[in-house]
Amino acid sequence: TYSVLISNVAGSTNLSATLSVAQAVLLHRYSFASDATDSVGGANGTVEAPSGGTAITIDNGVTFPGGGGNNNGYVALPAGILTNTTSITVESWVSQTTANGWATVWDFGNGGGENFEMCPNPERNINNLDVAIDPPEGEIDTVTGSLFPDNTEVNVTFSFNASTLTGTIYTNGVLAATEVYRDDTYIPSSIGGAGGTTENWLGRDVYNDAEFQGTLYELRIWDGAVSPLYLAITAIAGPGVVVTNLTPSSVSVTVPNSSMIVGT
Repeated sequence: TYSVLISNVAGSTNLSATLSVAQAVLLHRYSFASDATDSVGGANGTVEAPSGGTAITIDNGVTFPGGGGNNNGYVALPAGILTNTTSITVESWVSQTTANGWATVWDFGNGGGENFEMCPNPERNINNLDVAIDPPEGEIDTVTGSLFPDNTEVNVTFSFNASTLTGTIYTNGVLAATEVYRDDTYIPSSIGGAGGTTENWLGRDVYNDAEFQGTLYELRIWDGAVSPLYLAITAIAGPGVVVTNLTPSSVSVTVPNSSMIVGT
């Protein structure tokens, strides 16, 4: 509780306010060891068979064949999976094999009208990373200013702070993009109305764009905006570890040489 005493010649008044710190809560974790099980929230994914294309494979990561139209396999997550969030963080470890325009890693949507997606290579920002939120009011994108690499595992996190309507992208624990959205219709949990989104897919989107080609090693969904400190540490820890303690246990400094040249 914080208080302030305000006074002048007419008298004084004492007001207080309570500050509550809301900790982000991990709701869902998909590690793709051998299937699309949610080890935290029980919202297990379903492996969808291809319709004339190629099936996905899951073996310590889900690998999407990618390529042309939407006829390959993908993973479907349960409907309404975001409705129990306020602010939200979607954390992933992903490696792109070949860049395709608007080839989406994850998408939470309803048809072609509403969606919330991450795609490494949107066509209008070639080879940059884009997170698009598209309610009925019109799409707004958070876009990084750097290229998304091929054949390299990248820790990519999108965090949306509902109180400030601010979206941020972190790549490997470093802030890569920031966008302020217009109003609360862009809060991801509000997309799709009370029932939430119904087409929640990994490896494809609701617009029938080219499918993602590469591997998603882990996906986590948090209720809340995680801290920059957490993102810096989890990028180092990797997809196999959920970091729960941000307090350092020890610090060590190693000096390789006992003498140094002035100025170095």
